[in-house]
Amino acid sequence: MLRPVPRPDPLPVSYAQERLWFLNQLEGRTATYNMPIPLRLTGPLDYDAMRAALRDVVARHESLRTVFGDADGEPHQIVLDPGDAGVPLSVADAPDDDLRGVLFTAATRGFDLTREPPVRAHLYRLGRDAEDATSTCCCSSCTTSPGTAGRWRRSPAT
Repeated sequence: MLRPVPRPDPLPVSYAQERLWFLNQLEGRTATYNMPIPLRLTGPLDYDAMRAALRDVVARHESLRTVFGDADGEPHQIVLDPGDAGVPLSVADAPDDDLRGVLFTAATRGFDLTREPPVRAHLYRLGRDAEDATSTCCCSSCTTSPGTAGRWRRSPAT
């Protein structure tokens, strides 16, 4: 049987998180370690349901709502409460002639790992058809692994 145990305070970071925190401190907001996950969606889109699914995924996975603090030059994790994570789903019309550019811009916007959760999501409606869209979820690699894209594709459906 699994039982919760008290966490240390401050909560230490993993070696991988420490490396990315250091690079984030050195380079600032950079997209070097972003992992964009674009998905093409067709059929009727329920924006409220999509927002609820995103909130649910973020609530279930602490790494998607973790920011990094600094105490005397040493990083530590700050796991935000699900209601405080503030990961919105933005919805906008994509230009007919520049979807690739819009997706590139979204994927290359860096994260400030000390202030914002390492995930963001956008939905771009394509053309005049309200039932055709591309969604992109962008995560910092401090929250992802090679299997992440598959989980993102499945999570909204479950």
